[in-house]
Amino acid sequence: MDLVADENVPRAVVDRLRADGHAVVAISEIDAGIPDIQVMATSDARAFVLITHDRDFGELAIGRGLPITGVILLETERLSLSAQADRVSTCLERPDTDWIGHFTVIEPARIRRRVL
Repeated sequence: MDLVADENVPRAVVDRLRADGHAVVAISEIDAGIPDIQVMATSDARAFVLITHDRDFGELAIGRGLPITGVILLETERLSLSAQADRVSTCLERPDTDWIGHFTVIEPARIRRRVL
């Protein structure tokens, strides 16, 4: 899967996703400090799904209807970095989940989805 990782996504998660074979563009590596709207524009221009810990993207994508390929919100802060990386990796391996066109929330014990 092609992903744009917001700056708040832990390096351990980015590294794990890359090791799993995902193409991950990390905002911290290409344009640190840009506003959320620019993060969304970067993700949408590349047709990559955005992965973030920032709930503000829900308001931008759903509330304001700004264009975005898809959003994965991580609500995994309670987990260790290693466990976060494992959880995200396991979820992205699911063949029954379409990440594009959805706002998806990954929690420690469940996944919630909403069509954008």
